[in-house]
Amino acid sequence: MSMENPQSGVRLPVWGVARWMGAAMLGVLLLAGAIALVRDESGVLGAGVLALVVVLMASLAGLSVLATASERPAGSWGVVLLIAQGVRMIGGLAIALLAYFAARPEPMVFWMIFLAASMAVLAGEVSYVIRWIRLHTRRTPEEPA
Repeated sequence: MSMENPQSGVRLPVWGVARWMGAAMLGVLLLAGAIALVRDESGVLGAGVLALVVVLMASLAGLSVLATASERPAGSWGVVLLIAQGVRMIGGLAIALLAYFAARPEPMVFWMIFLAASMAVLAGEVSYVIRWIRLHTRRTPEEPA
């Protein structure tokens, strides 16, 4: 019995991940717009937009980690995904703190939209990658167990 993984290396389709992350961000964008309409205060829309820009910048950093990763068996992309998520989350928090102290946006809206967008991006990223890994690790009927 061999312990080697017989799967050939594959590249993660980064554009697929980006589309799922973008779809999640669109949902949060709609939430931010609804909050801006309900809370007719100055600075609410700007705080929401700033939070979304921060998450977008952090998401690009995470996607760059995924894009620069070399080919590997589909089942071993989980570690690379965790590294990319760590870069995105820690980088996003650092950028958010800098943006918050530099721009002084409305705190409740800024942090709520930042956290909601970060969670939405995480959910989109993980759901796409899990589906992709399962699709590429299925055994064909003629393949021995």
